[in-house]
Amino acid sequence: MITFICSTIEKPDDRAFITALYQDYERLMFATARIYTAHLSDQQDIVQDALEKLIKKISDIRAFPRCILAGYIVSTIRNTAINHLRRQTRMLGRVCSLEGEAYLLLETPAPLPDDLLALSENLAELWSGLSDEDRVLL
Repeated sequence: MITFICSTIEKPDDRAFITALYQDYERLMFATARIYTAHLSDQQDIVQDALEKLIKKISDIRAFPRCILAGYIVSTIRNTAINHLRRQTRMLGRVCSLEGEAYLLLETPAPLPDDLLALSENLAELWSGLSDEDRVLL
């Protein structure tokens, strides 16, 4: 993963900085992503997206002391994870199964009057066979 991301960086010193940053903070990045999702593929996506954001801010983060850099990385991973989960939620809300909704497309015929009459007679027999306590519960 890191080799692909680093291959997009043009300057060799920036590439070396990001590689070292990833190697130093890899466990922290994945531990932070693991807080928000248990799926390894989602964790990898979050870390990759966060690394891309960090690459865009490389000139700023070079000047950070180590303790501030760690906090900045955690904040970047956290915000990226939250955005990733929101994006997933929106995508899941837009997706619907046509198989599950197929019954809505089919036109159901109205019940015949004879069927309705038989149903109401069966319901009346059932109701009269219940005790007063059962009727109250229903």
